Order: sequence, then structure tokens, then C-alpha cells
Amino acid sequence: MPRPKLKSDDEVLEAATAVLKRCGPIDFTLSGVAKEAGLSRATLIQRFTNRDTLLVRMMERGVAQVRRYLDAMPLGAGPQGLWEFLQALVRSMNARNDFSVNYLISWYELQVPELRTLAIQRNRAVVEGIRKRLPPGAVAEAELLLHSVIAGATTQWAVDPNGELADYVLAQIAATLRLMFPEQDDFQILQAQA
Repeated sequence: MPRPKLKSDDEVLEAATAVLKRCGPIDFTLSGVAKEAGLSRATLIQRFTNRDTLLVRMMERGVAQVRRYLDAMPLGAGPQGLWEFLQALVRSMNARNDFSVNYLISWYELQVPELRTLAIQRNRAVVEGIRKRLPPGAVAEAELLLHSVIAGATTQWAVDPNGELADYVLAQIAATLRLMFPEQDDFQILQAQA
């Protein structure tokens, strides 16, 4: 008779995510995950087979979390509703860790076909979330433009961090929205809730 699981798969994936964020993909090991999760390495292998399978499961979980998060966000009206959505989206970005680790993870996602496919799904979910919140009359493909502003501003900040990540990215988005909606100039950056 098999022994009961002491840790759920979700708990193990949460521990694995913590290890990946702390160590990056190069130093991410099953031994590190097992220690973080409080399991033996053998138990981890029995449940997830190998490192790549664990990474794919983590990414699948991450994509599902992004979709749930975006679906739960309200659909606001007009440019101001879009702005409120974009502020919440950007403030959800994780800047607590050394941001260079996020770039190593992105690089690794490009190297492994299954992870690349999941990264594409995650990006498309974000673009679709933006598209759903565009006010009538927005320029064609504005969702792609706004997603590009987020990605570009994030990269600029990572190279030369000046202030908080979210504030920097939101300043770039606000400037873009002022160009897109010149009749509305009140895209004020709300401070993060404590």
C-alpha cells in the first residue's frame, strides 16, 4: 500500500518556485527543492521524475495562476479602467528578488521547447487581458504596444534600476496612454497598498 503524501504537489511546486527564484535555473537542483520542501530527493524523483519535468509542472502552474489572476480582475470602463488594470498588473510583478534571476529564467525558458511554449501562453494571456480592457476606439493592436512597453521598461529598469520597478514601468505606461488618449491626461500613478 502506498504511503500518503506528506506534502501536496502544490506545496512542492511552491517550494520549487522559491528555490528557482533564489538560485536561478543553473543552480536549481532536485536536492535543493527536496530540502526546501522537506522531502527526500528520492521522493521528489518518484513524484516528478526529473528536473525538467518539475520545471514544466512549475511553469504550467504559473501560467494557470496568471490566467486566474487576470480573469479575476475587473473590467473597468474607458481609458481610466484600462489604467487601473495596468497598475494592478504591474504592481503584481515580483521585484523582491534579484531581478537578474528573472532574466536567467527567461533565457532558460527559451532553451527548453516545452517551457518556451508555456512562456508564449503566459505572454498571450497577458496580452489578451490587456485587449479585453481596451476602451472602444483604441488604436489597432494597442494591447501589443502596451505589453511591449511593460517588457521594455522592465528591461530598462533591470539594466539601470532607478526607484521601484513598478513605479518606473508605470511612468512609461502613463506616458504611452497620454499619447494614445490625449483627451485624458489624469493617468496618475497610485502608490502601492501597504
